[in-house]
Amino acid sequence: MLQSLLQEEFKQFLLFCTGYCTTQTKDTLFENQNAHFGYDCHKINVNWMTRQSTDALPVAHLCSYVLDMPLYKSKEQMEEKVQYAINNTSDFFAIA
Repeated sequence: MLQSLLQEEFKQFLLFCTGYCTTQTKDTLFENQNAHFGYDCHKINVNWMTRQSTDALPVAHLCSYVLDMPLYKSKEQMEEKVQYAINNTSDFFAIA
């Protein structure tokens, strides 16, 4: 799914998952074995949330580079939810 994102969408995905908007391109990240698909050498770990509703959005834990992802019914549903999440990400950090 990540390979199909446009460069700007990929930056938004990294911002959503890590809090950082990197200047690296997704091509160099995928080629770099140490980066996996994360920022610098940090690996973004995905927790598949088996008990979470498929209507829920993915949740990112910025400090630990963890992405909680519900088990969606289809790839299309997952792409829709991830797109919604990254398109509604702010570029600032706030604690409510």
